[in-house]
Amino acid sequence: MDERYNSIVRDLKTSLQELKRNHSANELVQKLIEDEKADIEYALRKAKDQEFGRCEISGEFIPFEILSKMPTAKTIHELQSWVTFGKKTLH
Repeated sequence: MDERYNSIVRDLKTSLQELKRNHSANELVQKLIEDEKADIEYALRKAKDQEFGRCEISGEFIPFEILSKMPTAKTIHELQSWVTFGKKTLH
């Protein structure tokens, strides 16, 4: 795996440790923390299996530019849906 991808994996490990230390009394916030931990753990399992950064639809590697913005992306198209989430068109 490219060193750039390895740096993302290291950052994911750090983020996971930080999230494990955080707990919230707010049920919604705690759910978001748990969801993020699950996404990171999944990405780290993929890294262990040498599959980190591979699109789960096409099998192609997700470009570094996408993973650097959304390191837990599972598909190449995931960032686009995240960017447009909640946005309205101006008409």
